Amino acid sequence: MKFFLVSIFSLVVLSASSQSIIYADILKADDRSSNFEILGTVSGDLLVYKNRGTKHRLTIYDNAMKIKDNVTLDFIPGRTFNLDFIAYQDYFYAIYQFQKGNSVYCNAAKVSASGKQIGKTMFLDTTRLGFFADNKVYFIANSENKENILIYKMQTKNDVILMSAALYNKNLVKQDKIKTDLSYDPRRESYGDFQVDNKGIFYFIKETSKVRNDLINKMELFYKRPQQDGIYVVEIPSGEARTIESSLKIDNKNNLLFITSYFYGTNPTVMRGINALALDKDSLKLIVRNEAYFSDSLRTMLSRTGSGNRAPFDNFVLKNILVKSDKGLLLTLENVYSEDRGSFNNRYNRYGNFNDPFAFRNNNFYQFQRGYYNNYYWPYSNNGFGNGTPS
Repeated sequence: MKFFLVSIFSLVVLSASSQSIIYADILKADDRSSNFEILGTVSGDLLVYKNRGTKHRLTIYDNAMKIKDNVTLDFIPGRTFNLDFIAYQDYFYAIYQFQKGNSVYCNAAKVSASGKQIGKTMFLDTTRLGFFADNKVYFIANSENKENILIYKMQTKNDVILMSAALYNKNLVKQDKIKTDLSYDPRRESYGDFQVDNKGIFYFIKETSKVRNDLINKMELFYKRPQQDGIYVVEIPSGEARTIESSLKIDNKNNLLFITSYFYGTNPTVMRGINALALDKDSLKLIVRNEAYFSDSLRTMLSRTGSGNRAPFDNFVLKNILVKSDKGLLLTLENVYSEDRGSFNNRYNRYGNFNDPFAFRNNNFYQFQRGYYNNYYWPYSNNGFGNGTPS
């Protein structure tokens, strides 16, 4: 598997002043099979979570990147396969999933900057698995100010998705919950990741195509306010752009919602650029639509072979969206593909069907295409609404 990172829509200004690079100490246990995640600065120290097999550790660095401590997180069960972290000024939450028998549990632990658990483990939810179910069940989203934490799951049953979501405050006290059904045609429809804003309103996108092997022709935005009965949906005008893989970003400061997606021309196999929409968060009305084309020079630079550059972006997946102070966007794309005896897998055939973004679906629980980038996951185990009216 090869990874490349490309940043577009950005301007970087380098100052003339000299800068120094500090290299962190290396531990013998940190080999290439280890997973890690940077939690950020907590109580003045930089915390890095590290995992190897069933071992979970927290390495604590000072400002000079010298190791102060390397702590084993012994409160995390050995059967844990998915971890999410939410860091605050003096502590962080570790929200983890583990399997026991045919059930998956979602628990949380409050942890100090020294890696010690604070208080008791908090039970959040549990789900019984079917025989062929993937054991990754729960997805986590938190607001920008970290005052709201959303934990949700989506289970497929025939042509229906059973959606369940719970909203917690920063003390992990439940504030709201909802269970509802979503219509679902796995051949034509796709749901995106959930996002929650600073007011506790959560949003997600549904994309629909006319036929199985086609791009998106309809986009809908679902949302729910705290203590609101039911869930609302509005259709987003997509214009003439033929798009795929829409992603949502909340701009709390400017009260906006950004929706970005790849867009194509008349040829459905040649990606032309990024389509971006800006919506007012109160009225949900479209304010701005913009299309940024990939230049020929960029295509040539990213082409995997020197002979052709028809589809150099087919391997690129949107990794992150950052909102700039001037209401602009900074997008980072990651080039993810695998090579095997001269062949390679891109965004189409890795889902099992060329030009079919809906082909890869789990038998029991809905798997988000872009959810992989939101948390740590080690898959070593088996694997009707009205517009503007509540349901």
